[in-house]
Amino acid sequence: MKSILYISLADWCWIKQRPQHFCEIMSELNYEIEYFCKRPWRKIGKCLEGFRNNSSVKIIRQRILPYESRYRIIEKINNLIIRRKIKHMVKKKYEYIILTHPNQINFLTHNIIEENKIIYDCMDNYKELFKNNIYRSNLVPREKALINCTTKIVASSETIKENLIKAYGAKEQYIKVINNGVDLKNFNIDLHGKNAVLNNMNKKVGYIGTVSNWFDVDILKFAALKKPNIDFYVIGPIMQDCKIKLQVKNISNIYLAGAEDYRNLPIVLNNLDVAIMPFKLNKLIECVNPVKIYEYLAMNKPVVAVRYKETEKFKDLIYLYSNKEEFIEKLNKALSERVIYTSRRDYALKNSWEYRVKEFIKFIEE
Repeated sequence: MKSILYISLADWCWIKQRPQHFCEIMSELNYEIEYFCKRPWRKIGKCLEGFRNNSSVKIIRQRILPYESRYRIIEKINNLIIRRKIKHMVKKKYEYIILTHPNQINFLTHNIIEENKIIYDCMDNYKELFKNNIYRSNLVPREKALINCTTKIVASSETIKENLIKAYGAKEQYIKVINNGVDLKNFNIDLHGKNAVLNNMNKKVGYIGTVSNWFDVDILKFAALKKPNIDFYVIGPIMQDCKIKLQVKNISNIYLAGAEDYRNLPIVLNNLDVAIMPFKLNKLIECVNPVKIYEYLAMNKPVVAVRYKETEKFKDLIYLYSNKEEFIEKLNKALSERVIYTSRRDYALKNSWEYRVKEFIKFIEE
């Protein structure tokens, strides 16, 4: 059995994302997976438990000091703690060590880098995650160093691949785009009927996912005021950098439902008439291959999403908009649908996380 150390940017206990899906499925394919992640000093929001106990993945959550993105000394202390931990772990030989963020290069000693196959699974334009100039100036050389020591690079979107080649001279033959996917076991329309989760007779429009500063609150407000007889739901954790609670507090048909257990998301989604993805376009979002669209399609929902390169791939299946007036136009079309389009579900069936992981394994083992 081949063993893999997956060093994840995402805490295992946070919202279920690509890293958790990849590791669970690799373990099902007879890989021995150790999932290493940082554990926040304090619990951030609601720790979602539902998906955690169905896997043979070994989970190592290392508690760290807070504010490392603000203070270099704290980052150094955290890196030292993690480096020692990983140095001890790597006494056991891994077939691959998978990194998911440029800063993780500091978790590995020179010997570990020299003696192991390093894979970079790049899921974001990390330079754009924070506006802190010190963070950016440190991240760029780290990402370059990481790329220089990797055996293979996997990018979750074509735009990320293009950025890595342009910014760092990454060699195209060692990079493969493996998009995100959908958990068909959970997002299965045949298993989830409608219920009273969203319990009135109004038409319901909803967004499911994290809410941060790239969420377009203005377009949500515009739509809610234009369509007072439609209920708008935002379902997911709200980050500290987003002031949506203040911005919508006087709008009676916008509901902030908070984080929901992963297992319940299909039930909530099935109660929506239209699913939306109202994002502000910036360099971060332009690199995102959106998981939520795959999930929306798996539940056969009409979808309205902002138009950019990664959503254009879905243009025959969803409604795309470029401004607030077009958002209302496309929302009206989605709300008035009378036909169930099985092509949406069919598309999702061909884009499962299982399929993505098989692509991933084939690429790193070539």
